[in-house]
Amino acid sequence: MKTFIKTNHIKVVCAFVLLVCLVLPFSSCHRDLDANGKLAYISKKPVAKTVTEYYYPFKLFKPRNFSNWIFIYSFFWPIPILLYRYFGKRRRIQTILWISEPVFVLGALYLLIIETILYTLEIGERLAMGANGGYGLTWLYELARKIIQSVKRRI
Repeated sequence: MKTFIKTNHIKVVCAFVLLVCLVLPFSSCHRDLDANGKLAYISKKPVAKTVTEYYYPFKLFKPRNFSNWIFIYSFFWPIPILLYRYFGKRRRIQTILWISEPVFVLGALYLLIIETILYTLEIGERLAMGANGGYGLTWLYELARKIIQSVKRRI
């Protein structure tokens, strides 16, 4: 049975988008400053200007902080799975990895949400969530296709 959608290609594109998100602004924080450069809500003076600070995942990364490694996982997790899917020999391991993909998708989405819950979302966060969501939807499409094929074989 020929398929119109090549799910492997979609997953590779989603993984590439996740890697690109490492260099895009991920979140931002807006601060209102008074004329002296102090925070306006502390000095109770009128706002002179608003300063926006952008946060990038690769700039915030500190190798000695374990939570940073877990956050970086949310960008790199599809790479080993896809590499084994293309180059791995053992079918059982490929099946185990395929079954575990939704857990990785949900875990990465959770980490992305927790990391930026107090900030304004920027393009990197939105693309990363979209790429993880696209990967998850592609997995659901594969699951539906496998179910349909097994039903057709039984008929």
